[in-house]
Amino acid sequence: MSLSFPAGLGEQIRDAARRAGMSASAWMAGAAREKLRSEQLRSALDDHQRAHGSFTAEELRAAERALGLGGGASDTA
Repeated sequence: MSLSFPAGLGEQIRDAARRAGMSASAWMAGAAREKLRSEQLRSALDDHQRAHGSFTAEELRAAERALGLGGGASDTA
């Protein structure tokens, strides 16, 4: 498989891979895995909401706390 990127993006990828101490290919494989996992999670959350309704504000706050994402505007509501 070969990939091409817009100008500058390839260099950013190589720099990020260097900082992580890995090859650009390994870095890209990790990025692809993360993207696929994110898409699978989004699909699972969408399926859950179709079956059970939208998440409540309290459920969203609990998820933010569990993920360490607190500090947003929803914490004051």
